[in-house]
Amino acid sequence: MKLLKDLTDTIEEPEYSFGRPQASQKEMLYCCALKVYTQFSTRRANTDIVDAHEKGYLTKPHHYNTIIKYFDNANLTPIIQNLIQVSSAPLKSVETEFAVDSSGLRTTKFSEYCKEKHGERKEHDWVKLHICTGVKTNIICSAEVTHKDGADTVQFKPLVQQVADNGFSIDEISADKAYSSRSNLETVKASL
Repeated sequence: MKLLKDLTDTIEEPEYSFGRPQASQKEMLYCCALKVYTQFSTRRANTDIVDAHEKGYLTKPHHYNTIIKYFDNANLTPIIQNLIQVSSAPLKSVETEFAVDSSGLRTTKFSEYCKEKHGERKEHDWVKLHICTGVKTNIICSAEVTHKDGADTVQFKPLVQQVADNGFSIDEISADKAYSSRSNLETVKASL
């Protein structure tokens, strides 16, 4: 909880302009990350959020409906990507070898297409997470979430570029055949 508080304290709050005051972005990201970390529903994670408030990490125990609203806020994506980079920064002197890969993550929403078209049962929708991770510590240095059909090869260059821009010294990059292209090989050659 303390590490998460230190990370979210680096977030700049948007300037208040007009209307009903919104909940603090720092605290909402803290609550969202804590909810995901516990792997509970937002209602069940409320116990941990109350605990974080009692320990002084939150100004108040935010209601679970307020927290849920922030999961759909696309404006938080660059902030979360920045937090990934900030959290990996202390390992710059340790990590010099990286691996790039992707994996599918199931969502809680269902796809109705198969049921309507073919009369089959409902299936969960899913998204694709592309990451560049350090080989020694497994720290995620850069990440991007795409549609479930998002191509791997086009995500390679931005992921490696984010790692290089964050100040990591790159000696080696591993990836499977899905990332094999001349452009990606040139990216690796340029970053070494």
